[in-house]
Amino acid sequence: MNSFCKIYISSKTNERDIWKVANAIKMPFLGNVFVYLDVNEEFDADKEILFPDGFLFFKFLLEIELKNEAMNDDYIKYIGLVLKELWKKGISAVASSDFEMMLPNNGGYNSKEVSW
Repeated sequence: MNSFCKIYISSKTNERDIWKVANAIKMPFLGNVFVYLDVNEEFDADKEILFPDGFLFFKFLLEIELKNEAMNDDYIKYIGLVLKELWKKGISAVASSDFEMMLPNNGGYNSKEVSW
């Protein structure tokens, strides 16, 4: 299973808040994780509000991948904690990965419990 994970984040979110989350992701992995924040080239303000597939058009993409370590349960749990923290702050976020079904609310896809 690949450790690469994309988290789509809504355009209504303050970019500074997303950077705080991105930097917090790096901390427990001591340089063994790649974290990249970018604007989604597919961003579309009209389409991002469409449930459940509108997340593909959210403005921001947070990409996360382990560099030199094998993926493990701790990594998956940590990505789940990141999602829960985003949702707790009312930030719309959906994860896409090989392990999304192991994440809370299946990574947020098709979940009415997740901020939209």
